[in-house]
Amino acid sequence: MNNIIYSIIIPHKNIPNLLTRCLDSIPVRDDVQVIVVDDNSDADKVDFNNFPQWKGKNYEYYLTKEGKGAGYARNVGLEHAKGEWLLFADADDKFVTSSLSKLLDAPKDKYDVICWPTEIEYPNGTIEPYTMSWRYGRDTFNLNLYGQYKIYDNYLPDILFVLYAPWHKMVKRDIVTRHKLSFSEIPACNDIFFSICLATTTTNIGIYSDIIYTYIKRSDSISVVNI
Repeated sequence: MNNIIYSIIIPHKNIPNLLTRCLDSIPVRDDVQVIVVDDNSDADKVDFNNFPQWKGKNYEYYLTKEGKGAGYARNVGLEHAKGEWLLFADADDKFVTSSLSKLLDAPKDKYDVICWPTEIEYPNGTIEPYTMSWRYGRDTFNLNLYGQYKIYDNYLPDILFVLYAPWHKMVKRDIVTRHKLSFSEIPACNDIFFSICLATTTTNIGIYSDIIYTYIKRSDSISVVNI
């Protein structure tokens, strides 16, 4: 795994079909490591003998039994990450594969964090920009660059207070390990404190002009049920 540049961490519980969809949206590349951490799924909902697989060679999954939630699962993933960059996904969402590929290929060594706008897909199939990521778009995102797949400098470090979901950003692993950052081990909103702490470590933040992530709205998702 010496050639790994990117580690993608995905917590999972009881939705193997949706996890498969998420895994299928990740580009198959030798420089990508995918880590799935199962949060004590039910045996009647997940066939552990045929656990969902990613098609790439650097794939690991861990079957935890503590049942402490997505924050705990992400922390387990952090322990096994090898890449220079960390990315995150929820098992019931998906990446925009082509746009993610362009981002992975783009030069970005000057940044510690790169953020992007996202889109939301509703149960009826409608897709639109995700309000949380676009409501400050006039100040944060250069909408004129959308469709050009560019990374540009951000001069508003408080973006991390707005885009707190982990799937809004990629982070240099060195920042996380050096400052001992971790996710709160609570049922929901475990990512807010992580993002706030991250905001105190660096102002070296870049913006990717294009959407790489689709947040899929489900009435029974953890973020909805626990709020």
